[in-house]
Amino acid sequence: EAWCAGHTGYPMVDACMRALHGSGWINFRMRAMLMSFASYHLWLHWRPTSVYLARLFLDYEP
Repeated sequence: EAWCAGHTGYPMVDACMRALHGSGWINFRMRAMLMSFASYHLWLHWRPTSVYLARLFLDYEP
């Protein structure tokens, strides 16, 4: 998907996804923005979206 690769056409969302892929970490506000964008703009269900992001976060703890 374009969202997973950071190619949505929304510069802030794309930058956050690329930073997350590059470093494994983004701050809380950027994490919230990615989830909100995926849920409210792309109509993706929150559960698979959160699982995908959790796999990218270096500091994720279940």
